[in-house]
Amino acid sequence: MSTLPADLARASILVVDDEQANLDLLEMVLADEGYVRVATTRDPRMVVPLFDAVHPDLVLLDLHMPHEDGFSVMRRLREHLPPEDFVPILVLTADVTPDAKQRALAGGAKDFLTKPLDTVEAGLRIRNLLETRLLYLGQQAARSRAEAGERRAKFLADSSRVLAASLDHHTTLATLARMVVPELADYCVIDVEGPGGEPERVGAAHVDPERERLLVEAAGL
Repeated sequence: MSTLPADLARASILVVDDEQANLDLLEMVLADEGYVRVATTRDPRMVVPLFDAVHPDLVLLDLHMPHEDGFSVMRRLREHLPPEDFVPILVLTADVTPDAKQRALAGGAKDFLTKPLDTVEAGLRIRNLLETRLLYLGQQAARSRAEAGERRAKFLADSSRVLAASLDHHTTLATLARMVVPELADYCVIDVEGPGGEPERVGAAHVDPERERLLVEAAGL
């Protein structure tokens, strides 16, 4: 068994082939490589529901199957996925014609292997595509962190301006509650210590207008 990095070993793989013998072979190859999250189906009509269930990082797809061919499966996946998402498809087929390869690559496949499979080559192609997928996910996560940092910095700058804009702290804090929602939270209530030491609500906001109305009415704002 190959020693995979932990992130690769945890990658999710969906295998679609109408021949049980091919599924058995691919499951054996993937297990020998060290992959532990493998889902399979012989029915191409089940690809989209399975996709939503297992969230694969890679799809291994036969082209010529009963009920629905691989070209149609790729089209449905394109329609199902957000345009910016990247889930590689590796086509595995006995059809060695140039037309089949061109159609598969034009249809969304990122790589193409012919059957009978060279298991060593298949293992390398699978690993390369998964590494590309993980690189994509890492870039997406870094972009999300950067965007979140920019939003936090903007919120802090805006909050500072609000806090400095009025000497009436009740008005200032009520405005601040509205700034928090929905930027940082689904709802926000702000209490201060009242004249008798009891909490006094000075601000309330909620993403749901009806719930915000209830919060405001309960606080007598």
